[in-house]
Amino acid sequence: MNLKTTLSKLYIVLLIVVNTPVNTYCQVEQTSLAKHSMISFVPQFLINNGIRIDYDRRLNEKHWLQLAPQFYLREHSVTPDNDVTNKFNRLVGAGLHVYHRFYPGAGPGHNGVYISYGLTGQYFDMQYDEKILTNSVERYSRITKAGAEINVGSTVKFFDLFIVDFFTGLGFKYSFLKTDAVKPKRFNNFYTDYGYTGNILNLGVRIGLMP
Repeated sequence: MNLKTTLSKLYIVLLIVVNTPVNTYCQVEQTSLAKHSMISFVPQFLINNGIRIDYDRRLNEKHWLQLAPQFYLREHSVTPDNDVTNKFNRLVGAGLHVYHRFYPGAGPGHNGVYISYGLTGQYFDMQYDEKILTNSVERYSRITKAGAEINVGSTVKFFDLFIVDFFTGLGFKYSFLKTDAVKPKRFNNFYTDYGYTGNILNLGVRIGLMP
C-alpha cells in the first residue's frame, strides 16, 4: 500500500469521525425544535360563562407568539337575588388576547419558566332588567374592554405530548360603556366583572397538547 492510498483512507476516516457528532447534534437540534406549536384550554374562563382556547406558535428557540380567542354566551345569570348589579338576562361576547412569551431557559419540556406580556380586548353585549320605581325596564349595555398584562409562568410537559401551564401576573383593564340605562354603573364590582376598570391580578392554568 503506497503513501497516497494510506493518506486517502485516513482522510475518509477523519471525515466520518468529524461529521458524526455534527450530524447527531443537528438531529437533536431539529428534534428539540420540532415542537413548534401548542393548543390549550383555559378552564377558569368557564366561571365567567366563557370559553378560551389558546394557540401558541414558536417564533424561534426562546420566543413564542400566544393567541387567546374567547367567546361568551349565556341566558340568565346565576347570581343571588340581592346581587342586582351583576344580574343579566342575556350575554353575548368575544375577545382576543395576544402575548409575546419568552423562555430564558431551554423552553417547554425542559426549563419551562417564562415571561409573557401582551394586549387584551373584549366585547360584551348584555341585556338586563333595571328597576325604575316599581317597574322593571329592559336595558341594553355594550361594553368594550381593553387592557395590558405581564405574566410569569411555567410550562410542564408530560409524555412528550400533554402540557400544563401555571401562570400569574398583573395587568390593567379599562371598560368603555354604551348603555340606555338610567343607572349605568353595573358589572363593575370586582376585577373579574365584565365592565371592570382598574388593576387586575391574574392567576390561572392552561391544559393542552404540544403535538
